[in-house]
Amino acid sequence: MTTLEILDPAPATTEVAEYRATEAGLAALRERLAGKTYDLTTTAGDAEARADRRELVTMRTGIERIRKDAKAPLLAQAKLLDNEAARITEAILEVENPIDDQIKADEQRRAAEKKAKAEAEAKRAAAIEARFREMREIARQAAGKGSVVVKAKIGALEAFEIDERFGERYGEAEAECGALLGDLRDALLAAEEREEEARRLAAERAT
Repeated sequence: MTTLEILDPAPATTEVAEYRATEAGLAALRERLAGKTYDLTTTAGDAEARADRRELVTMRTGIERIRKDAKAPLLAQAKLLDNEAARITEAILEVENPIDDQIKADEQRRAAEKKAKAEAEAKRAAAIEARFREMREIARQAAGKGSVVVKAKIGALEAFEIDERFGERYGEAEAECGALLGDLRDALLAAEEREEEARRLAAERAT
């Protein structure tokens, strides 16, 4: 004999009015079918099991129909809410967008001005640094050279203009130029001493 036992779960209640009749019917079925077994080896037992199952299937599909019917007005209301929200939002944007466009245009203008200012500052700083390199190059060209070349570089460095083109680094340029001139003058003395020594040695070899 094949048997089917239906357990009796704890009853539940619903807060949805549309489902109350179905739940009441389910309570009655649960009471009637709780613990019921079927002799599925007999025609009558099989028919009875199928009839009970059909009743439950009908109840289950019925609850789905009730759900859809009850939900339809809610869906319509939700669609109305969405459509009206979209319409009003579009109306708001018609007023908001011109203001937003002005703000964004001004933000772009300020950003462009800031970029241009930064680029100009970078160019100015690069020009100052180029002036420093030019000044240092004059001194570098005297390295290891004779007194004539060193004197010429001293003259060139003395004539090198420390002016407003150095901007806020004017004082730094003056100090560095002075230091470079000091180094060149030391180098001139050393070159002159070497040359004098070379002349003395040459004179001794000539005698």
